[in-house]
Amino acid sequence: MPNLSFRWRSRPDAAQLEHTIDQLRTENIRLRREVSSKDQYIGRLKFLCQERMTRIDDQRGQIEVAPR
Repeated sequence: MPNLSFRWRSRPDAAQLEHTIDQLRTENIRLRREVSSKDQYIGRLKFLCQERMTRIDDQRGQIEVAPR
């Protein structure tokens, strides 16, 4: 008969693992929301930057067309 020297996890160990898994799931959800929020923020900054560049280009065009 083979030597089965490993030890089976007892119920408290399984409960602790389940608790750890729940904590990690919660942390994962929190981090995903944080990343999503930062992605939205980056998207908004890109939009505002593009709007600003468009406005600057429009004003440059008006200055170049204006009679001196």
